[in-house]
Amino acid sequence: MAGGKDGKKTFWFDDGKRPNVADALEKAGEVTVHRLSFNGPEADNWGVMADSHAYCISSTRQEIPEQYRVTAALLGGTDMFNTGGLLSSLMTFDFAKAVIDNEIGMMLKRILRGLEFSTENFCLDLIAKVGPGGTYMEETDTFDRMRTTAVLPKIAVRDMPGIWREKGSLDAQARALNEAGKILSGDNAAVFSEEVDSKIRSRFKDLVVGNIRWDN
Repeated sequence: MAGGKDGKKTFWFDDGKRPNVADALEKAGEVTVHRLSFNGPEADNWGVMADSHAYCISSTRQEIPEQYRVTAALLGGTDMFNTGGLLSSLMTFDFAKAVIDNEIGMMLKRILRGLEFSTENFCLDLIAKVGPGGTYMEETDTFDRMRTTAVLPKIAVRDMPGIWREKGSLDAQARALNEAGKILSGDNAAVFSEEVDSKIRSRFKDLVVGNIRWDN
């Protein structure tokens, strides 16, 4: 464990792969890095996780025990996850995984937001209107609230099997790669200004050019 100067704390389940982001963070000395083990005592691991600000994730979902996956870590108190598109101890980037991770992140944000309780949200007038044995599916209020209460995914498939097959039977990875292609083929409204870009590059040398394009 390396100590940081400003109280920032992150944890990393050490998979033995080198080099990795935990090595770089320890070398920088700006954060406290806790190296944990999936086989370590759960109580000790959760004590560190609950007290940390960030979770560095480099393993695939299948490699991470269920109790340490991102939803559990979020509910345990972790504030930030370093995961988007990253594999192999953060030495590999996958565009499709970045799109999938973005959708997972939206779901995690929805969990963190929780449920908002108010007289308006209880919809007592609507409950009285529909009455016993009625259905809310045809109500305008239901459609309106679906757009803000639920996460409507682009990648996770919610279609019936028959409709999914008619659309080409694409799995999540293929759908995500198609979405990444659409994003990278269009104009990038998130490009930094020249001034900000220059400041970043003055501090971090040898950065690749940021104007990535998707050429078919």
